[in-house]
Amino acid sequence: MVEWSYKKTSGYLGNGKPAIALAIQRSPSSSVLGMSNAAREELKKLEAEYPNFQFEISDTQRNLIELANDNMLLALRDAIFFTLLVILFFIGNLRAIAAAAISIPLMFFST
Repeated sequence: MVEWSYKKTSGYLGNGKPAIALAIQRSPSSSVLGMSNAAREELKKLEAEYPNFQFEISDTQRNLIELANDNMLLALRDAIFFTLLVILFFIGNLRAIAAAAISIPLMFFST
């Protein structure tokens, strides 16, 4: 056991055990999901290089971002459907429906 000459004033607990924390910051122009994937790949390399250590990801925004993206796509689907329905009822023109069906997703994904 190691005896330290100073009093421990701070620390990190991972799953209730003393651990070492490493915070990874991404650049403002990079993708959170891309950074998460890259960090997971590096973690696999570290696990292979240091088999006696246990590596874990304690906190990530990956799940929240994936859920937000999924919800956004569902909301877009619903918005397109209801827009086309309103155009059908009030205008009754198939050309207007086709134009809206093409332009709404095109404009959304181009921005």
